[in-house]
Amino acid sequence: MRNLICITSLLFCSVIQAAAQNPNALMREGMLSYKKGEYAKSIEQYKSALGKKDADRTIANYNLGAAYYKAGKPDSALLYWQSLASEGLDKDLQARLWHNIGNSFVKQKNFEKAEDAYKRALKLNPNDEDTRYNLAYSQRRLQQQQQQKQEQEKQQQPKDQKEEEKKEEDKDKKEEQPQNNDKMSKEEAERMLRAMDNKEKNLHGRKKEAEGTPSNPQKDW
Repeated sequence: MRNLICITSLLFCSVIQAAAQNPNALMREGMLSYKKGEYAKSIEQYKSALGKKDADRTIANYNLGAAYYKAGKPDSALLYWQSLASEGLDKDLQARLWHNIGNSFVKQKNFEKAEDAYKRALKLNPNDEDTRYNLAYSQRRLQQQQQQKQEQEKQQQPKDQKEEEKKEEDKDKKEEQPQNNDKMSKEEAERMLRAMDNKEKNLHGRKKEAEGTPSNPQKDW
């Protein structure tokens, strides 16, 4: 994947630059071990360099984070990189630092913090296409995470809540049903019979009247 290639090339360039800027023997050894893929050895050498008064602590911390990252320990890499975030570094180094911090958060699948780190890097270096690519990648993954979380929350809806919703539905259905009143007094029954008789007489009367008055439909031309 492109973003992984960006990570490798960026950290490798940083290690080469560290060796050029600092002639300290331990720093050179740390860089050479890193280049050979001996990341555990490189970590120890950079740690030893940090114990020297004449070592460039910024470069040592930066490259120590790189060695930890390549060793598959993004949590440790973050400790050293984030320790540099508050220092007065030049814009170029700050941009690369935040790019690497973003990469570590991606490894942790913390895409929200990765997005923030890449945005910080782009503010410092808006022309960095590798960072822009990684930002878009982390935003897509963050969106996927949020969608998956919403789906899981729907599937894990509490049983009590589902039962409560069913009770409400049953209650509504019950209220919609007509009530059955089986009791009827004798007087009410007689009134209903008289009303039915009167209604039937009126119907018969209207029927005869209608039969004696034929319709005369007109055609519309």
